[in-house]
Amino acid sequence: MNKRINIKKLLIVMAAALACSTGIVAINHAVQVVPAIDGYVAADPDGSREGFKVEVENRLAVYTNANGYYKLNNDSPVFTKTIKISKKGYLTRYIKGLEIRSNATVGTADAPLILYAGDVNGDDTINMNDIVMMAKAFNSTLNGIQFNDAADINSDKTVNMTDVVIVAKNFNKSSGDYGMPAIDGGEYIEPSWIPSPTNTPTNTPTNTPTPYVTTVASVPASATSAPLVDSRNLKATTISFNSEEKITAGKNIIFCPTFQMAWDGLSGLVGDKLSLSGDLTPVDVLNRGFSIVNSLSPDSYLTKAGYGQNTVDAINKELKERFPEPPSLDLKLAPSDMIAYAYLYKTLSFAKTFDVMKDPLNFKGDGLKSDVKAFGINSFSKKFDDLKKQIKLYNFKNNDDFIIKLLGQSEKDEIILAKVPKEETLYKTYTSVMDRVTTSAASSMDPRDSLMIPVLNFNIGHNYTQLEGRAILNPSASGYFISTAYQSVKFKLDETGAALASEAYIVAPISVYNPKNYVFDSPFMLIMKEKDAQNPYLMMWIDNTELLTAY
Repeated sequence: MNKRINIKKLLIVMAAALACSTGIVAINHAVQVVPAIDGYVAADPDGSREGFKVEVENRLAVYTNANGYYKLNNDSPVFTKTIKISKKGYLTRYIKGLEIRSNATVGTADAPLILYAGDVNGDDTINMNDIVMMAKAFNSTLNGIQFNDAADINSDKTVNMTDVVIVAKNFNKSSGDYGMPAIDGGEYIEPSWIPSPTNTPTNTPTNTPTPYVTTVASVPASATSAPLVDSRNLKATTISFNSEEKITAGKNIIFCPTFQMAWDGLSGLVGDKLSLSGDLTPVDVLNRGFSIVNSLSPDSYLTKAGYGQNTVDAINKELKERFPEPPSLDLKLAPSDMIAYAYLYKTLSFAKTFDVMKDPLNFKGDGLKSDVKAFGINSFSKKFDDLKKQIKLYNFKNNDDFIIKLLGQSEKDEIILAKVPKEETLYKTYTSVMDRVTTSAASSMDPRDSLMIPVLNFNIGHNYTQLEGRAILNPSASGYFISTAYQSVKFKLDETGAALASEAYIVAPISVYNPKNYVFDSPFMLIMKEKDAQNPYLMMWIDNTELLTAY
């Protein structure tokens, strides 16, 4: 029986080879030109068009431009499509089972794909849950503790009654309420519009054969949508510009070089290392620097420094041109004000989605235990053979001392997770980890092993108050002081991959605050009276020292 099967396989291989060499029509049909999909998207009721994410088959994704236009060039001759259109604060639209057999426009300029505004919590329904979330953010503004950009429907950087009215207009709508889209050109089979259940894995295969697709990659990871949290509200987390921050028990540490990059930009604008009034310790740390030479690809970050509102406008313009869903720098500067800015955006997507742990991970730190969400590889996972290719193991000593690498689709980035004894500082621990990685050979997981990694998802804003309000002493910047020294870090790590978005900026106006001296060292008046009384019960004019107490 086995011989018969092997002979059959051999005949299939030979037939395929013969077909390739003789140009059989059936094979030519299989490698036909793949269809492209384009179209237009618009919002209801505000009519905005830019920044909507259009995804196809969980592997291709683009963002609409200012006119709402998108174009997706397929990566295989697979006809069946599931199109998903989404944007934070809008009701996600799904078009399932669309079969495109040649180039087609889905959503025309005259009849674009409409997305209803108001789905604040992203559960594919506009209902009271969205109203509750909006109420929590009501009257908040950008960078405020309670601000939720998903609740800022009209993107005016304030959550107010205008946003509430928009939600009320689309109240009780769901993703199943979208009608048939306008489709222009191409051959297609009419699709359905029922959204996928929220608990359906995004990489679930369709019934349509895909003989020419070797791998189905997940959609690239995107920046977290977690609400912005003021670092002052975090009691056990430190945001630091110092890579040599000391590791202390019970404290998380986050270091990202964007603030250092902004500092370096301001130093370049001034023409020398910065000198500030007051404590020299943080200034010395920043002037020592943290090199990103050969450590960051130029296409992953933006740095810019200059004067006035023109520089702010130039920063916002370049952010929109270069990055998906970029921040908007909401500052109003005088022409003489200095600003230095840095932005870093990185994503790493896993080719295969890791297992989501059904049971929580019991994380133990500083004597405390807590259940958290986790992902990884279950013992004897059905996806083990694919998932183990995304993992490299290094220098395993025991269950509490080991290092792993998580590999994404791109060869440019990697994630290193090290459950190791801590060194004195963050960077010393990093150096120790990398020494162990470079001096040991990588190994692979055994099917009997398990992997559990906690999910991270945060968005933190931090003001370096130890720098704010201090005068710049460099002669070329006489009269300037640092009014704002700010950094935000967004990060997400889950079963699909990792995403990082961090910005930092330093604003230095030209006017320095002159401290006032409230010193009574010359004639003065003293009055005593009852509150709200018309007349006092004691008045004195002190003109000399006769009534004063001698020193």
